[in-house]
Amino acid sequence: MRKDYFNDPDAPKANAAVPSVTAVVVDVGRLLMVHRADNDLWALPGGGHELGESIEDTVVREVKEETGIDVEVTGLVGLYTNPAHVMAYDDGDVRQQTEYQPAPPLSCRRHE
Repeated sequence: MRKDYFNDPDAPKANAAVPSVTAVVVDVGRLLMVHRADNDLWALPGGGHELGESIEDTVVREVKEETGIDVEVTGLVGLYTNPAHVMAYDDGDVRQQTEYQPAPPLSCRRHE
């Protein structure tokens, strides 16, 4: 399980920073969202960057793993990082949130 903390003075101190991605996938005016099992919230598909991958490869892999949809990255919104946003995991990891976000309005497009 995971617990997110935003600007919470009682949040545990981060002990890791793991680069991650989120994908904005729009199809005929619909935004693709996933229901996360680790915190029971709805979110954009995404996840952690792995060694040996490009950030674009991470986006493609994470969207495929979480939704079964093949996508192509077409742009980048930018980088989001906030030292006051941490995520605490059951294994003791407390990660500072750092994300690369592909660009809307069509950040990724579906491969048919």
